[in-house]
Amino acid sequence: MATTTIYSPMINVQTANSGKLNLYANVVNVSSGARSGRIQIMAAGGMPLASTNYNNLQPGKGTGDALNHFPTAFPAVTMVYCKFTVNGISTDIRGSLVLADSKGNTLVCVEAR
Repeated sequence: MATTTIYSPMINVQTANSGKLNLYANVVNVSSGARSGRIQIMAAGGMPLASTNYNNLQPGKGTGDALNHFPTAFPAVTMVYCKFTVNGISTDIRGSLVLADSKGNTLVCVEAR
């Protein structure tokens, strides 16, 4: 089975206050069979900030990854996006990138395509 990649739009994040913000990368399997792949939260320059694999994700089930602290070398504001791969076709999964405050309130949510 071929591997396909979808991406979320980029969002700006205040990395200087990253202890007060959380990034979540979420994926759900919308196909009729189990799927495996990779979830990555990326800096605009292409550097992975968080990465995890999902294996044998069943139809209708979801999983994700999170980032709540940026490396100290980042500028005060940076752009991030998500990269989702799936062993299948792009319509087998739905992905999103969520920026939330420390209380869990969603500030931004963008859909991967």
